[in-house]
Amino acid sequence: MTSTPHNETATPATRPSVLLVHGAFADGSSWREVAERLEGEGYRVTAAELELRGLSSDAARVRALLDQQDGATVVVGHSYGGAVIGQAATGHAKAAALVHVAAFAPAKGESVGELDASFGDGESTLAITDARPLPANPDVPDEYNVELTIKKDAFRERFGADLAEDRAAAMNEAQRPTAAAVFGEPAAAPAWETLPSWYVVAGADLMIPAAGQRRMAERMGATVVEVPGAGHAVAASRPDEVARVIIAAARTVVG
Repeated sequence: MTSTPHNETATPATRPSVLLVHGAFADGSSWREVAERLEGEGYRVTAAELELRGLSSDAARVRALLDQQDGATVVVGHSYGGAVIGQAATGHAKAAALVHVAAFAPAKGESVGELDASFGDGESTLAITDARPLPANPDVPDEYNVELTIKKDAFRERFGADLAEDRAAAMNEAQRPTAAAVFGEPAAAPAWETLPSWYVVAGADLMIPAAGQRRMAERMGATVVEVPGAGHAVAASRPDEVARVIIAAARTVVG
């Protein structure tokens, strides 16, 4: 999804681009409602499509998209996408600000799986997934040499509890298989160590507990906006609130 500005006052000189990065088990369409609102305000929006094979490869894909942006860019990640943008934006001249939306934000040496297991509220993500073996890969430990999808009967409650029924069903059916390796690969030094950052906390998230989100946001030194009652798919269920945070971040950036 690449947008053409709808607001005639928005120009490359006055507004940054926005790059949206989805998380595990999802695709770029998970940003549909947010992208529509940003485009309506005149922002140039690109939604990445990740392969979901590994943190390094997904970050390289986003970094290549950053190369193509027209000047300063606000980089936004949801869920696992937060780990991806933390790697992709590091040291990139066009990355001007980060927005994590109910997202993982691993520090150097941490993995998404370690963070997921450390929050301690309910089951880990891996516990509610179905696994399918991948072709043998000597570079990947056996326990990570599978791809995962969220169990169909768990998706609505855990991922999209506050979504409209038809939207939740569509996202469930459109799940992108995600290699378990994305949970095991340790992060390099993240971009949030040097870039201004915002964090949208989904108050009723059953995938990444809100307490864990707050802990990561505090460590990042991020500007925090809480969305009470929002589930994990907060970008789809509460797009107005999420878009407002992205716009607030964008207003601090010279395009």
